[in-house]
Amino acid sequence: MSEEFALPVGAAKQARKAAELFDYPLPDSLTAATSDFTAPEQVMDLLQELNPRLVKTTGQHNYKTDRLDRAAREKAGLGGLSRRRYNKQFRALRHLEAKIERLMAASHQRELHMTSKSGFAHKLSYEEFASDVFSAAFISYFTARSNLRSEFTIGGQQRAYDEVADMLFRRCRNGQQPSVLRRLLTGEPKAPAPTTTNWWAIAQVYPEQEVLMRLTDEQKGQLLGRWTALLLELAGYLQKIWSANTFRRETMIVKQGDDSSTWNIAAGTWNKARDNWINLLYSLGMEELLDTKCPGKVLRLMAADVVYWHQQAGGTLDPNTIVWEALPLPWEVLQDTAICTKVCGQQRR
Repeated sequence: MSEEFALPVGAAKQARKAAELFDYPLPDSLTAATSDFTAPEQVMDLLQELNPRLVKTTGQHNYKTDRLDRAAREKAGLGGLSRRRYNKQFRALRHLEAKIERLMAASHQRELHMTSKSGFAHKLSYEEFASDVFSAAFISYFTARSNLRSEFTIGGQQRAYDEVADMLFRRCRNGQQPSVLRRLLTGEPKAPAPTTTNWWAIAQVYPEQEVLMRLTDEQKGQLLGRWTALLLELAGYLQKIWSANTFRRETMIVKQGDDSSTWNIAAGTWNKARDNWINLLYSLGMEELLDTKCPGKVLRLMAADVVYWHQQAGGTLDPNTIVWEALPLPWEVLQDTAICTKVCGQQRR
């Protein structure tokens, strides 16, 4: 697998061209070859520096209505700019604004992709992560296993929780921290003092019942809030993708023109968030909520060649497809525009 999730293509080309057109000296930290303007905030900061020089505000980038004519340029103190020079600068700022939108979309998709694979592992601070050696070992290994690329197969994907993960988890459970392993992980000649298993950190990546039962109700409530907020965000995001495409709901087989990458990342994140949300409801004794509102899973789009492979091997279409087609769309249930309960979902299986 790759060491890092794919980063958005930065705005270095557009930013440096705009700076050149405006004779604006970029800070040394942004002129280095390694600075590729992948953070939307960097591009926005540059826009805030350059927009006033053209008497322009962010969002005013329409060629027909927002450009200044000669009289307006003179009135704004830009009479020294030729029409050609003004247009080039206006166009450069317009390109930067468009790039910010693309960067924000790509950064959001990258964030969802990481969450769909390994929960909130990427949000753990180093202090939380490193507070206990065996907690850190389990989180590292389990996250690495979770982040493996999907395989092109009909035999099922590898499970993240394998024998090694189970061994590390048992060490966390039992509080056993052999000095040899501690020295290997810390690089210290002598083993440091024993520490307590950090169940809160583990719950960010592995919120199973055995982990959740070791948290306080306040910690469970914090996690429930985070996963609920993510589900609400995803509800609107999935609805937007669904409306912009014409997926075949009865088969969920990809056809030409389908934005399968965006959909599958969002679907994977929804399913991860939904599973963890339900786990937390049971852990807090709030499972009765599922009797009134239980949004279903979101089905990923399947490649036609994989479906054909299944059929050639004697298989059929994924049975979950029938459930997906019969139940209300999950985001509609969360937005209270459709009704689906735990009983409803069980009856459809």
